[in-house]
Amino acid sequence: MIKRIFSAGGIVIRQEYDGLKILVTQHSGHLGWDFPKGHIEVGESSKDAALREVMEETGVSAQIIKKAGDTKY
Repeated sequence: MIKRIFSAGGIVIRQEYDGLKILVTQHSGHLGWDFPKGHIEVGESSKDAALREVMEETGVSAQIIKKAGDTKY
């Protein structure tokens, strides 16, 4: 049986005086670098989940500008 899991997250950017900054997080298991993301909770929209996950993982209060796309694996 294949279990489908849905996640949401964001590519967080900020323009600073010395250029564009992109926020990444370090995975606690394999220690690789990734964008903040996590599971969508029951009854939660993907947009709400993305904003919540960014806040939980980074402490950053973000806003959604546009959808970056989908990833499937």
